[in-house]
Amino acid sequence: MYEEAIDNHLDLKAKQYRYDSIHTACSYASVENPFQAESQMFVKWRGNVWAHCYQVMNDVKSGARQIPSLEELIAELPTLES
Repeated sequence: MYEEAIDNHLDLKAKQYRYDSIHTACSYASVENPFQAESQMFVKWRGNVWAHCYQVMNDVKSGARQIPSLEELIAELPTLES
């Protein structure tokens, strides 16, 4: 449930930039092209989002925090612009 919500969050942001999905947005990152810098921004953001999610999961497992609601988790995720 959480994983699907995070995937949807990533896809929605990519669609705001006219990509089909986060995977498409990231697919231009490795070769020189007009979309490379933007694609690299998406790759970095996706990694930061999932790193944050794994940290939350570890914090919950260790008892350092309560399980956040989906809305709370989405709200605390890194932004594309950060």
